[in-house]
Amino acid sequence: DFTFTTQGLPVNYTYKPFYATHHRQYSIYSRVADSSELVAEQYYITDRVLAGNSASESAHNMGTTGTIATGVYRANRYRNTSNGGTISYDLKVSADSGIQHYVMLTYFGYEGANQGFFNVYVDNNLIGAQGSIEHLKQFTWPKGYFKVPKTLTEGKSTVRVKIESTSGKIASFYGVAMVTEAYLQVYD
Repeated sequence: DFTFTTQGLPVNYTYKPFYATHHRQYSIYSRVADSSELVAEQYYITDRVLAGNSASESAHNMGTTGTIATGVYRANRYRNTSNGGTISYDLKVSADSGIQHYVMLTYFGYEGANQGFFNVYVDNNLIGAQGSIEHLKQFTWPKGYFKVPKTLTEGKSTVRVKIESTSGKIASFYGVAMVTEAYLQVYD
């Protein structure tokens, strides 16, 4: 077996040689990045939280109120809150005051009619609201973007992002990131 530790992620991957897996369908698609590519990615994604990962959430000073849960679905961790509960994290923003930031939430894509319905805040300022995300059923791992007014990031290195569920509804997400407008132009 061949094991290596990735840079920038708290995960080890184990690869098996093809001869050891001849009886199974097996494919590998890996993107290997050098340090210059990792620096370039930071221009697009200033920070991210791995939902449901205690080390990542602790490093981002996770705070909660009300009903919250975490779990694993299809090998991906998620975090959710319901009935007016909140989940919040500290996320880094670019020091360049001219940069436009967005809070990016990753969803599963096959949520039911009772999921969605939450508000997104940055430093206790409402920046967006989401209704039902059931319409995303045709997509896998879709993203939701919430534009952060530049006045909320100017002169700051971090901001507090809070997701607040609506009473009687569930707000679920598989990842939270702070991305720049350049990310939307390149990746979305």
